[in-house]
Amino acid sequence: MKIHSKQSKKGFTLIEILVVVAIIGTLAAISFPIGKSMINRGKAKDTQLRMKEFVTAMNAFNEDNGHLPFPGDKYPTNDVTLSGEKLRQVVRILLGNDYQNADFDGGNKKGKKYLDMPTAKGGKNGLEFYKDGKGLPRSIWDAWGEGFYIRVDYNLDNKLKQWHTSDTDQLVEGHTVIMLSRGGDRKKNGDDDVFSWK
Repeated sequence: MKIHSKQSKKGFTLIEILVVVAIIGTLAAISFPIGKSMINRGKAKDTQLRMKEFVTAMNAFNEDNGHLPFPGDKYPTNDVTLSGEKLRQVVRILLGNDYQNADFDGGNKKGKKYLDMPTAKGGKNGLEFYKDGKGLPRSIWDAWGEGFYIRVDYNLDNKLKQWHTSDTDQLVEGHTVIMLSRGGDRKKNGDDDVFSWK
C-alpha cells in the first residue's frame, strides 16, 4: 500500500503578489498628498514663528526707543518695504550689532538684542549670516528658503497697504509691521501664502 503525503505549498502565487502590490500602490497614492500637506503645514507654522519673532522684535524696539528701527540716517515718513540692504540694516539694529550705525537716530545705541531667531539651516527658516567671519546678517528666510515681503508703518498711522491682492488699496489696520511668505508654491496670491496679520 502506497501512502501519498501532501506537500505544503511554500511562497505566494502571482495573484497574491499582484493584490499586495495594488494595495501598497493605493496606500502610497493616498498618503503622498497627505504627507506633503502635513509637511507644508509644519513649514507654515515654522514660518509663522519667524514672522512673530521679527514683528515682536520690531515692536519691542519701538517701545524702548520711541520709534521703529530704520535703515539709513533719516527716519522715513511713510510705509517702507524692507528688503536687501534696508532689511540687513534693520536686522543688525535688532541684533544689537549695528556698530556702523549706532550713532544715528535710528540705531541701537544701547546695543540691546531684540531679535532672537535661529540661524537658517541650509538657507531655510531663520537668519542667514555672511560667511566672512564678521557675523553680519544677510537675510531672513522662511521654511521654504524664500525671503519675506516685509512692510513697516514708519508713520505709525496703523495702516499698511497689502501687496498680495490685486486690490492695491486694501489696507491692514492695527499693525506696525506686516510680513508675507509665498509658501511652498513660491507664488504670491497662492493658496498657501502665510501672513503675519491673519
